[in-house]
Amino acid sequence: MLVVEGGDDKVTMTECPSCHRLFCAQCKVTWHEGIGCKEFQRVGKTKKKCRVILNGILNIAKRKEKKKNVDKLLIQLAKKKQWRRCPSCNFYVEKLVGCMHISCRCGFEFCYGCGSKWGYRHSCL
Repeated sequence: MLVVEGGDDKVTMTECPSCHRLFCAQCKVTWHEGIGCKEFQRVGKTKKKCRVILNGILNIAKRKEKKKNVDKLLIQLAKKKQWRRCPSCNFYVEKLVGCMHISCRCGFEFCYGCGSKWGYRHSCL
């Protein structure tokens, strides 16, 4: 059993260091998203297993579609509020007051007006 260092949480989904495919660390098989290990093992190599796996895949697709919708809403809000994205990490930044010099949380410094790297001789305005 894999355990998260310093915690009691069990590791379930993990990535193979060689082929980078996901697998279940508990039952040592291909990752079975949305299906518990006991359920996955119970259904065995039957048509029902394929149906259970297909349902898991469909659930993943639904979640991805929901995430896309949330992302679209965030982009719309950012445009409405005229937020800028950091050119280095793409994190949204909002300037409330002050000059155009922005220091992002990633450490990158840029101009809020034009988005270019900040420097001593910067002048976009």
